[in-house]
Amino acid sequence: MKFSFGLLDRLRFQVERALIRGPHIQLLVVAAVVALVALVGGLAVLPPDANGEGLEQSVWWAFLRLTDPGYLGDDQGAWRRVVATALTLAGYVLFMGTLVAIMTGWLLRSMRTLERGLTPVVMEDHFVVLGWTDRTVPLLQELLLSTFRVRHFLAGLGGGRRARIVTLVEELDEEILEEIRQDHVVGPRAAEVVLRSGSGINADHLRRVAAVHAAAVIVPSPQEQEPGEVSADVEVIKILLSLDGQVRAAGEPHPYVVIELQEPRHEEVARRAYGGPLEVVSSSQLIGRLMAQNMRHAGLSRVYNELLSPEIGSEVFIRHHDALAGKTFAEAARRFERATLCGVVRSTEGRFIPHLAPGPDFKLAAGDALVLIARTFRDAAPAEEPWRGAGRPLKRLSAEPLRELDHRGRRVLVLGWSEKVPALLTELGSYGAGAFEVTVVSSLPITDRLDRLRRQNLDLPERVCRHIEADYTHWGDEGAREIARADHVVFMSSDRLVSGEEADARTIMGYLSLEETLNLPRKRDRPPLQRLVELSDPHNQTLIGERVGEVMISPILLSHVLAQVALRRELSVVLDELFTAGGAEIAFRQLDEYALGPGMFGFEELEEEATRRAEVFLGVERLASAREGKGSAPGRALELNPERGRSWELAAHDRLAVMTRVARRPPAPEPRDEA
Repeated sequence: MKFSFGLLDRLRFQVERALIRGPHIQLLVVAAVVALVALVGGLAVLPPDANGEGLEQSVWWAFLRLTDPGYLGDDQGAWRRVVATALTLAGYVLFMGTLVAIMTGWLLRSMRTLERGLTPVVMEDHFVVLGWTDRTVPLLQELLLSTFRVRHFLAGLGGGRRARIVTLVEELDEEILEEIRQDHVVGPRAAEVVLRSGSGINADHLRRVAAVHAAAVIVPSPQEQEPGEVSADVEVIKILLSLDGQVRAAGEPHPYVVIELQEPRHEEVARRAYGGPLEVVSSSQLIGRLMAQNMRHAGLSRVYNELLSPEIGSEVFIRHHDALAGKTFAEAARRFERATLCGVVRSTEGRFIPHLAPGPDFKLAAGDALVLIARTFRDAAPAEEPWRGAGRPLKRLSAEPLRELDHRGRRVLVLGWSEKVPALLTELGSYGAGAFEVTVVSSLPITDRLDRLRRQNLDLPERVCRHIEADYTHWGDEGAREIARADHVVFMSSDRLVSGEEADARTIMGYLSLEETLNLPRKRDRPPLQRLVELSDPHNQTLIGERVGEVMISPILLSHVLAQVALRRELSVVLDELFTAGGAEIAFRQLDEYALGPGMFGFEELEEEATRRAEVFLGVERLASAREGKGSAPGRALELNPERGRSWELAAHDRLAVMTRVARRPPAPEPRDEA
């Protein structure tokens, strides 16, 4: 039997479908109801003998009572007063209730839409950051602080002079807005940062941030809760596909894109997904390389923190100065009074080739991009003449060649597991057999670790990499024995926990539980134990920084690299060269490696000694307590890109920071027996 709907049900359904279509339909419905009530009210007071002649005046009288209760006392007669009262009460409901509610609701929805950042931006030559992660705020800081770099970058595109940044957030809420407002760098310049809600995978959301017209698009890797998956890299590649499709559909040139991938093996896929200029930063590979370099030269984390941060000391700049073309590297270096020339990046057949620490006789060519360490962009400009102290005769301090110290056979104890561990093992293995012996301690089952290593084509023998399944936060005598035989102890920030705060809490707890063992005296023939702690939250550095020799905050380093590569594409190959086995690297030299003894040294002498060995003198690292002489706590003070004409009283334990080229070492003998 077919069911029959009543007239009232049909009317109610049609009214509901109309009302949910938006405020314009709602206003039309209210207007129709007002007209109907005014007509009924007008008919109710129409005189019986009017013959339709007074209907217009009666309806108008009813409409006035609906809209303005002030007319209520003007009516005469009981019936007219009753109708007027009913119309006035209906007016309260229709005008002061329904109409105000509709307008208020529409206004609130409009404000909420604006606050959520759903309206498209109207910009060109701006920076677009797709995603909100623990790298986003430091990335914004870098872009806002790099005033002259941004100006130079935008000038090459014919754009403006200020960094205008649009950030696409999955869901814009008050917490993100408050984080922006409270930041000491971004907060005062919040007007230069535009937030929009959406996903980089969605083409409509990319239009919302005008990604096609951007000067540069930066895509940090999304944060994952489940380790071992490639979902973060898959999402980044999907964003590239979406952006590439939108650019092709618009017929516009591809914008420059910088992406972060967690797995370097996905780089080729990413390049096939995007047809425009693209630079890839592999987060796990970068951190693994920095850690490996730090084990070769303890104290390098302080160099990274300074060179990769716009707020601390000197930075790496890439600048073109064709006026120096034809000069040798040594001659060009003397033209910089406030900067240190480290090398050049040369474009060859569309590829950037770095030449770092190339030697004093290397000749600069037109079009070379100079790699400089300076405090400001302006300081990285050459003078017309060599600086006043250059070229004066110096006493030859040493005729002996460089004495390379042997760093082979170093024992590394890795506490904790993250997806950066395979990258670290890969990097340590690239220094040759016998260079490092690694022991990995984690509560993650060994079989799971080996599976993850095999997926990345890492099948390391036990004599090279041992695995221990244990919770290092509650490690007993076995932990003391392992620490006693180690040369380096690395605390890895876990990516198996939901937040960086939880990961750092576990890292700090583990360090404190092992602190007594870490500080035990060592045999005289053993080098000091080097400790490196990786953190995820920069606010936690103050909790542990005074206790640890070196702290590496991965998100901060990654955000600085992403921002700097976005502003200067050539910097990508410079960082790859510096942080990879072989080629050029930043190193520390003991005085005896230069065949020098303690004494007073001037900048010119140290620069000359480095130049004679085809190295670049970058600065001096001294023991802080020895420098100050006031009972200060022992610690090392680093001075990069020092002022020309400066002199230092150097002791045997002080070191020189240099940039050098490293050749591959021959295979080392089998690992030594247990001590």
